[in-house]
Amino acid sequence: MNNRKEHHFEHKHSWVEIDLSALAHNLFQIRKRIERITFSEKRKVGILAVVKDNAYGHGLEEVARLLSREGVEYLAVSSIEEGKKLRDAGVKIPILNLGSVYSLEEIEEGVKYGITQTVFSREVIELLNREAIKKQKKVKVHLKIDTGMGRLGILLPEAEDLAEQISSLSALTLEGVFTHLPHPIEKEFTLEQLRCFRSFLERLKKKGIFPVYQHTANSLAFLSFSQSWFNLIRPGLILYGIYPHICLEKEIDLQPILSWKTRVVYVKDIPKGWSVGYERSYIAKSKERIAILSAGYSDGYPYALSNKARVLIKGKFFPLIGKVCMDQIIVRVDERVKVKDEVVLIGRQGDKRISAEELAEKAGSIPYEIVCRLTHLPHIFKEGND
Repeated sequence: MNNRKEHHFEHKHSWVEIDLSALAHNLFQIRKRIERITFSEKRKVGILAVVKDNAYGHGLEEVARLLSREGVEYLAVSSIEEGKKLRDAGVKIPILNLGSVYSLEEIEEGVKYGITQTVFSREVIELLNREAIKKQKKVKVHLKIDTGMGRLGILLPEAEDLAEQISSLSALTLEGVFTHLPHPIEKEFTLEQLRCFRSFLERLKKKGIFPVYQHTANSLAFLSFSQSWFNLIRPGLILYGIYPHICLEKEIDLQPILSWKTRVVYVKDIPKGWSVGYERSYIAKSKERIAILSAGYSDGYPYALSNKARVLIKGKFFPLIGKVCMDQIIVRVDERVKVKDEVVLIGRQGDKRISAEELAEKAGSIPYEIVCRLTHLPHIFKEGND
């Protein structure tokens, strides 16, 4: 075994590259679809772009700045802290915090930075009103209704009273009302949700309450159920070039904006019968060349992809072998692969591509989880011909 070929390279972590031009392309495609479907109705449908949780791992400030420049009506975040980051980054357009607020300090920060707050409890409404009066500001809120998601949101029997309470308070404005659709492809259930939501809006009108915005459509509903659009849509995943369901790929032309890359740090030949990785889950069937890559589950690469996934090196697919380690994965390669070669874990190389959807399917997960795992990695942002 002394004649095995070995090449070593100093360890380097993996990184993410974000194509902001692709983000602009996806936004254009969303607007194009809105215009095509609403043309005959002559109604305006705005965009509440969801950039929560670090823009699904893609980079909060940079993504939000581009969307702001491109003229989206609203941005949605998951916390007051994210909203504050955007204000500090110079983003001036309206920002909706989709998440709850847990403390008076958060409420104070939200009012200070002009962040619209999602509300669904009397306690938060009263605290917001008190703080707004104290700061001599008018605070906008969006009331969230639970029509079947079973998550944040007030149930319909109590929602009317809450809307009336908000409208009666001097320092609050009920700017919006919304709900969330858990499974728009399940048509009958979704139609019932929409019926309940419309009925609620009608009851508000009779009481003289007219929220500026009504919204229910996330990415999946936007592509599969145009009846859910109302006057604001909430695209998230599709902004980043990821399809929420495989059956919707023909509905819109998206470009993935994220690539995840690493490098080959070590190459060697192993003999037939040699085991690879923890638990010896892979045994070489013949003499094989393997490459060790600088990425693992601490980077966000799912352990569930052990012995299942593939990577791209020099425009060719190579299979992952053995268990995913904390900071390394191992692939079976050919003689062309060398130390320092760039490796694509997600993204395109030549005419071949590995998508977040592919990794999610093989890991028994969803694309959201795959990309959100990468939020802590170094991000390189590119635009145009960069």
